[in-house]
Amino acid sequence: MRTKELDISEYWGSPAKVTIRKLTYGQRSKLIAETTKTKIVGKNAITDTDVYALRIKYLLFGIEKAPFNIDQPSIEALDSDLGDFLFEEIDKLNTYPNLEETPTK
Repeated sequence: MRTKELDISEYWGSPAKVTIRKLTYGQRSKLIAETTKTKIVGKNAITDTDVYALRIKYLLFGIEKAPFNIDQPSIEALDSDLGDFLFEEIDKLNTYPNLEETPTK
């Protein structure tokens, strides 16, 4: 399943749907590169993730069609319950359901 249609009527206040998509390998890689910084402290790599940027960019990359503009100001202006719902649904679509069953080569 590459896309999934979500009913957001309860958050939007009128009938509305959003289509979310599974990210490509390149989109996921870009998302990680743009939202994390790694620095070396002694012999250890310390990773710092900008959670704000990660959540915003996840929605920007993951929303295919919506009743609002798909740009940063519009994403930032969403009701927080709707933003959380969309983030969680995009994350579900982009995460293996059971990591123990993840195919490895």
